[in-house]
Amino acid sequence: MNLESYDEKLEIAKSQLRNLGLKLTRTRLAVLRCFLSSKTPLTPKMIITKISEDSQNHKEIDHTSVYRILDNFHKYELIHEVHPGKGFVFCSHQTCNHPMHIMTLCTRCELFEEIPVPTELLSPTLWYLEEKRNFKPQEHFLQINGLCTKCQS
Repeated sequence: MNLESYDEKLEIAKSQLRNLGLKLTRTRLAVLRCFLSSKTPLTPKMIITKISEDSQNHKEIDHTSVYRILDNFHKYELIHEVHPGKGFVFCSHQTCNHPMHIMTLCTRCELFEEIPVPTELLSPTLWYLEEKRNFKPQEHFLQINGLCTKCQS
């Protein structure tokens, strides 16, 4: 679990955007703030509604811009798509050194967490795919759905 504060995560994300050559537009920052203030996945419609309701942001937000921003954030791995069709979540491992993560989604409250996994746990699976199935993994997405601690009680 990453313990950075909201402000630290925002600064890390801004730095990532600058490093990627993306401008820090008001709409991009508004989308970032939506992700950082949510503990559940967000659909594009939820993001548009949240930004429109926020008095600090412009009332009329360009829907196409939001979709374009989500495409770019996903392309550069700043967000992850939650399956099936649950929306997007901010990538919480921007500063960690773990190349592998498991995403957990509570099917009751939709709490979402990205958990770093030691490479040793998934390495046998990757080896099996490459050596025994002649399949070269390029990226992975592992999501496990279930009940969080709170919803189990």
